[in-house]
Amino acid sequence: KWSVNGKKVAVVSRDKGGSKYVKIQDVNNSNKQIYKFENLAKGDAKVTIDINKFKAKNDQYKIKIITEDTHKQQATRTVSFKLGTTKILFVGNSKTYVNDVPGKFKKLAEAGGKRVSVTSATKGGKTLEYLASNYKNTINKAYDIVIIQEHTNPGANSVSAMVKSKNPNVKLFVRQTWVLKDSSTSVRKTAYKNAKNVAKNIGASLIYDGKAIYKLSASTAFSDDRHQTNEGAYLTACCVYNALFNKSPVGLKYNAGLSSSTAKKLQKIANNVYNAEK
Repeated sequence: KWSVNGKKVAVVSRDKGGSKYVKIQDVNNSNKQIYKFENLAKGDAKVTIDINKFKAKNDQYKIKIITEDTHKQQATRTVSFKLGTTKILFVGNSKTYVNDVPGKFKKLAEAGGKRVSVTSATKGGKTLEYLASNYKNTINKAYDIVIIQEHTNPGANSVSAMVKSKNPNVKLFVRQTWVLKDSSTSVRKTAYKNAKNVAKNIGASLIYDGKAIYKLSASTAFSDDRHQTNEGAYLTACCVYNALFNKSPVGLKYNAGLSSSTAKKLQKIANNVYNAEK
């Protein structure tokens, strides 16, 4: 018997007393032996194997299970399966692509055992209306999740309509992002309110990366008057992870080149802000 759960493959050998061995091979890797049950006794034996030990071809895994009894009679079973991948689109400007927020999020997701594909529709200094008009070939596809950064209702409506036409069940998120490095509290509140209104208008959830990034010192969070440092981008990616999966990023091993202590601090900030706002 075999089963797949997340990134683990479980194989159970049920023996009635006549088996000599059971081999588990990777068909996509020249039938490389991954595991072998030996010295089987009557009863069940189970092994759980990380899926990363197998190779995928066209996102498909192929596993061969070979049994041999004490009379040297063999039986072979081959099983094929695909693991589901969540398709995610980021739409925004330089507050998305500087220091690669989408790439950092993808690596965080993978560290958390999630299978995701990440696509971006971004252009520096541009609005959602511009992106919706000029990146149609990228946006007008079926995604599972779409993350919007930039708060204009007409543009958000256009992006929302495009992605919903391809997948009516797509989940939408709006980043309640930062304004400028030295923006006042009142300016920040106005930006947060605008993001909340945009999210409500298109039926989206919020990501609280703006409130999180202002928990850092300006020199830590910003590389100039508005753009995120590597730490700011990592914190943003943690906020995205928290919101999309409703799961804390604290403890994830990917740290984007930061020290373990710094990464953990940023993970905790993201989680604390998320818990305070949800």
